[in-house]
Amino acid sequence: MVRAGRHGERAEQAVREGLAIVGWTGLPDLSTCNTRRDVRRLLGEAFPNRTNYLLGNWAGQLWRFSHLIAVGDLVVLPLKTHGTFAIGVAAGPYQFRSDAPLGTQHVLPVTWQRTEVAREEFQPDLRNTLGSLLTVFQLTRHDAPARIAAIGAGKPDPGWRSPAATTDSTASAEEIWAQVAAGEQVMLSIRDLLGLWGFSRRTTLSLDVVATELDERGIVTRPPFTRGRIDSVVELIALSTEPAEAEDTTITAEQDEPETHHMSVRIRNILPDDRLPVTINSDATLLDAITTMLGYGVAQLPVLDGTHVLGAVSWESVAKAQLSKSNPTLRDASTSPVHIVDQNEDLFGRIDEIERNGFIFVKGDGHHIVSVLTANDLARQFGTMARPFSLLSEAELRLRSQVQKSLPEQFAQHTPKWGTAPTFGQYKNILDKPEAFEQLGWPLDHRRFLDLLAAVVAIRNDLMHVSKDPLTAQHLNAIESFVKMLRLVDQMS
Repeated sequence: MVRAGRHGERAEQAVREGLAIVGWTGLPDLSTCNTRRDVRRLLGEAFPNRTNYLLGNWAGQLWRFSHLIAVGDLVVLPLKTHGTFAIGVAAGPYQFRSDAPLGTQHVLPVTWQRTEVAREEFQPDLRNTLGSLLTVFQLTRHDAPARIAAIGAGKPDPGWRSPAATTDSTASAEEIWAQVAAGEQVMLSIRDLLGLWGFSRRTTLSLDVVATELDERGIVTRPPFTRGRIDSVVELIALSTEPAEAEDTTITAEQDEPETHHMSVRIRNILPDDRLPVTINSDATLLDAITTMLGYGVAQLPVLDGTHVLGAVSWESVAKAQLSKSNPTLRDASTSPVHIVDQNEDLFGRIDEIERNGFIFVKGDGHHIVSVLTANDLARQFGTMARPFSLLSEAELRLRSQVQKSLPEQFAQHTPKWGTAPTFGQYKNILDKPEAFEQLGWPLDHRRFLDLLAAVVAIRNDLMHVSKDPLTAQHLNAIESFVKMLRLVDQMS
């Protein structure tokens, strides 16, 4: 697809002259570039004030347009003024027309086959893939090339031949892309964003798919959807596609640093969702503080002077004050200094402090306190987080024991020189042949067992290497059921 500007301003000329045209006014001839890096260098010289992320994005589009589109490739052009599409075939290599008006110098000859293709001729899933905000991008998913070729020849869209294909589940996603393209504010929870592609957690697969899909649509999220809790909200923002439309680059500045798919555990990742910050003013009485703690079911209160935190009062500090004075005040029961940390800090760097003091106050993106994190919170959260790891460890140990006992040769063959046992994922290879599985003597279906093992291995890999999101009930049940099955066959051995 090669778009003709955000408002389709180059579309009529492109159809009339048999061209695909991109903008980037002021950018010199790209045929002199031998690599994408060369294109990136020219962009940096022409647009020195743009962010690295934006320049890299532009370089990818322009490298594709000037060097990767080959004669005979299909080309799709949205005709915004008519709400239709043109479909054609690339008829020649990229050209730079130095004498052409600014904004129309970078062109590609195209033989247009059809110039009035209605949106309704594309089935919804294919129509959704056309929704990128980028100027140049490749259509590959859902059998797009073959289907667009059919439509270009005047035939009906043959549809996606995948047995799992659906054509009605993308309607809401298409509406969202349209809202973003129109400049409307679109806010989604990370969970709902993942759900547009049928995912419930951030895993290796979901991160790759969603990141690629957003990138190819020219959309970024603020903050990046790889950060924060899964129910936190991000804003979807259209990445400007051409220089004339990108005077304000602040929305992409935070995308300059490359995102890593490994997400460390931040304090915000385990903050209780339902705990409102409860505070007490410094001029209140100690009795007021005690009543507040009892009424809200909290064990600590920040003591404020306006918005400034003077100290903290807790059941421990109240008890100490009452033991030392006959009629203590709130000031007597307050401790200072207090420990206030940013919600974006690494959790593990603060565990000793929480254990030592019993709690810390957590501030949000501003300076206000958003929550209290206690030792009890840590114990509860780590208990929840540790359960799947404990179950997976048990599954691996039971597999190791049975395979080592029944298949000693295969066990030794798959044991790395530096290890003491095969990795969890290697047991599928060891047990892949029916005759090997039979050696275990388990009254289980071979293929079904391997499928269940593969599912648990996939969950384990995401837990170990990628996702910090809580396991879904479905995934936790898969691990628990697998372990119960291993326990049962162990008893029969």
